[in-house]
Amino acid sequence: MSGLVLSDIKNFEAIAQLGTDVVSLAQGALRIGGVDQAIKNYVKEILDTDLADYYSPGLGLPELRAVLAQQLSEQGQCSVSVRNVMISHGSMGGIVTVLRAVLSPGDHVLLPDPTYVSYYNLIHVAHAQPISVPAFVNSESGWIFDIEVIKKSITAQTRAILIANPSNPLGICLTKVQMIELAELAQFHGIYLIIDEVYENYIFEGEFCSATSYAVTNPFVIRAGSFSKNFGMSGWRVGYVIASEDIINLCVPIQDIYLGNPVAIAQYAALYALKNPQLLVQAHNAVKQCRAITLAALEPLNERGILKFEKPASGLYIFAKTKENDATELAREILHLAHVAVVPGRGFSPRTSGYLRICFARDPQVLALGLARLTKFFKQPVDIETILLSAQKFEQKLVQEFAVQQESR
Repeated sequence: MSGLVLSDIKNFEAIAQLGTDVVSLAQGALRIGGVDQAIKNYVKEILDTDLADYYSPGLGLPELRAVLAQQLSEQGQCSVSVRNVMISHGSMGGIVTVLRAVLSPGDHVLLPDPTYVSYYNLIHVAHAQPISVPAFVNSESGWIFDIEVIKKSITAQTRAILIANPSNPLGICLTKVQMIELAELAQFHGIYLIIDEVYENYIFEGEFCSATSYAVTNPFVIRAGSFSKNFGMSGWRVGYVIASEDIINLCVPIQDIYLGNPVAIAQYAALYALKNPQLLVQAHNAVKQCRAITLAALEPLNERGILKFEKPASGLYIFAKTKENDATELAREILHLAHVAVVPGRGFSPRTSGYLRICFARDPQVLALGLARLTKFFKQPVDIETILLSAQKFEQKLVQEFAVQQESR
């Protein structure tokens, strides 16, 4: 199959995992201490029974789908039925199943870029063609989403739009007005709007508008989600798709071919996580602290124009512009000389080759070590203890800045 390439995210992460003294700030996995022990204890209880020993239903465990439907209904102030829910092999498994269900060979899928690099492969697997469109614009006020670019890019071959909200790698969210306009645009043209919401729990500034309510009222809106980021369960591979009953019915036989059925034991772990929402709060607060640590350490580089970036309002990443036209070689030097893995920006968009993506969802001590090495590499050294001590003050500054922004609106 042509067009498939392993992303720089996976390449740099693989090299980092081979090293014994490499701090990985590359792959977007939540590494803040592992899955909560309470989840693991519950899984141990399940393993003492035969509940996870057999095939689970193709749509996923009925109880998991029911609890997920109930919680999403409450959060979105809408009515999500279990018939709108399919459990998948992570968000990626759900999206590729959806693409195979709604696309025909040669169809075009619009990717508002910068975008998550693996979307290109997902579309190729569905025998369709990804079309990169520069809908995220780097303006004087920072990155903004321009829906007019999407409108102008729709052709007779366009069959879908695929977008992450919050954005990976930009860390910005679609507004409610933009979400409504996109949903109406999709319905007007009869194309599918697929929204990947894996970072929904990591909103630090502003409001988040989920696509859930649109996915159950608009037959052309499909929403994907995951337990990988929210609960740090990336290794358990549990995600889900929310869509009309017709779309879900199209997806089931395709998922059956690819997957057989979602992994039972992982679904029980996800079920326990859903029933214990305090775990979401713990993960959010931990990542928020990591964000403050990273901003405190890298702000001197930002001020000097060495790594230019905006404070991410959401997500797990700093997306920084370097002085290079192509930062790939710079990322290699950082990996081999500073023993820190980051991701070059060329895969996210042709326009962001000179950027680096830095994941801050790490244990604070590990993160501080990586940041100390990174600042030393750029000859603006900040030691680990200083980074950790200044983070609390920096977080207070962020809170104050956000309060001022809200008052001025």
